[in-house]
Amino acid sequence: MKDNPVLFNNEVYKKYIEQVIAQEIWTYLIKLDNKILMAFFYSKYKYAKDNGIHVDFEISNYFMKSNYTDYQLVEIYGILIDNAIEASAPTDTKYIKISLKLKDNKNFFSIINSSRIITPVEVNKMFGRGYSTKANINRGLGLYKLGKMVEKDKGTITAYYDTKERKMVIELLHN
Repeated sequence: MKDNPVLFNNEVYKKYIEQVIAQEIWTYLIKLDNKILMAFFYSKYKYAKDNGIHVDFEISNYFMKSNYTDYQLVEIYGILIDNAIEASAPTDTKYIKISLKLKDNKNFFSIINSSRIITPVEVNKMFGRGYSTKANINRGLGLYKLGKMVEKDKGTITAYYDTKERKMVIELLHN
């Protein structure tokens, strides 16, 4: 059996594992009642994976009811996920963890990503208009816009950097 190059070819093995993981991700996402969010999360999962970022989902709020339209939810979660993908920096490995739960009868969304060290000053500025840790111009509007949307809905956003784990955590509680 050891002599069979097909069984021990790294590319064949890698492709097999990727297919298994892709199928496994659907076991989480297919249960979502909101099929727009399901497809959206899969597209972000695929994009992150294609960029060498490991993504985990933790979903227990499968029948999420929200004051936001599907479009707004995609925009809100998209801002958070895109920022996590762009900011994901290797610790041991690049990773993102996305959670969708029900907490205190509200929708709870959190995103955690491996990250370079972020100071408390930077965390406090993250949701300010025009602030960005990225060098490109025309940045710093996504989190600002998200903050205004959530504030209008009377939701809450909590952001902090875990220095021990070297990860950025953003939690969103909304109706």
